[in-house]
Amino acid sequence: MDSPPSPPLSSNIIIPSTEQSPIELGRLRISSVELEREQEEYKYHKANVDFEEGLLPFSERKKLIRDCTRRISTYSEELLKQRQSLRLLEEEAGLAPPLHIDAQKNSVLLCALMAVYKEVKPSPMTPRDDAIEKYASAVGAPEKGYCGYLWCPVLHHWIEGDKMRCTHIVPHRLNRSIVDYIFEPGTSSRIETASNMLIIDRDVERHFNKGHIVFMPARPQQAPIMDWIVRVTNDDVRKKSLGGGVAVLKLGDLDYRKLRFKSSFRPAVRFLYFHFVMTLLINKRDKRGGWEKYLMELPVGKPFAMPGAYLRQSMLLALTEQAGDFNKDETVEVLDEEGHATFEEVKNMSKDEERDVAYYTTDCVRRATEE
Repeated sequence: MDSPPSPPLSSNIIIPSTEQSPIELGRLRISSVELEREQEEYKYHKANVDFEEGLLPFSERKKLIRDCTRRISTYSEELLKQRQSLRLLEEEAGLAPPLHIDAQKNSVLLCALMAVYKEVKPSPMTPRDDAIEKYASAVGAPEKGYCGYLWCPVLHHWIEGDKMRCTHIVPHRLNRSIVDYIFEPGTSSRIETASNMLIIDRDVERHFNKGHIVFMPARPQQAPIMDWIVRVTNDDVRKKSLGGGVAVLKLGDLDYRKLRFKSSFRPAVRFLYFHFVMTLLINKRDKRGGWEKYLMELPVGKPFAMPGAYLRQSMLLALTEQAGDFNKDETVEVLDEEGHATFEEVKNMSKDEERDVAYYTTDCVRRATEE
């Protein structure tokens, strides 16, 4: 059984002095909040380890995990605000280049930095009508009930419309400039389109958002990928019942089930790859039931074997450091052995800046699991 990392010492927190400069104070505040968050993450991991070793009842573990997750999100939000304040002070002191949008020098990198250090505004939700039309979710629906029926490609069943959800694959709250940096310029224009949406039953959506299931290519060499299957990534919830009027169907029954779409339209592969990556990292970090078995079952180095550069390589590494506990060699071996899934450009952010983008991105994913 893996042991949780040693707890960070609260005695390491440095008490700010009135003689220190605003920039020094800002850096100290960030270090202090980071330490507080690390302490919560230690409690989170320890609760999982104690539960697996039979030292902690399920109900207590559930409460600890819930409370720790909320505090970690609070600290993450505070860190973002502190980093924004520090960036402003560093710009005023000439220690960091000013960030402002210049119509002639605009770039993906600059816009992404603006999103982290200057703007934190979730995008408004948009109607799901376009996704329903693209996926033909209402075509052939039985004419009964007052709210209409929609097809769930996961459950293979017609579900009452008010029990169906239009779920975002990449969280809608993720700033559009961050999306363009993680993926590639122009990708953000697809976030509020059917390419980043799925019309699925509300129970399926909940398990998808929480990282209990992912959608994987059924035939990875297929181009374009039309056939997708469900993989259950958390053994702890395999016996959970699913609603939607589907009799005695458990979450575990969905493992390896093929998705049945009503049209030829499919979500963007890169968005499902992003969800797969974040789910894998979080499950490994949290030691969720069966994560080792699921990891071993993946096609090593190319789980999404269709050639295509889905994510910026440096951001994949930054996300693995932030959201999971993969090191660089493990990341390449498991996720990108042959370099098919990532791209790299000469001009990237600094490692610290990409770390902050990874903090921001992981927090958006974490919040999506709580919605």
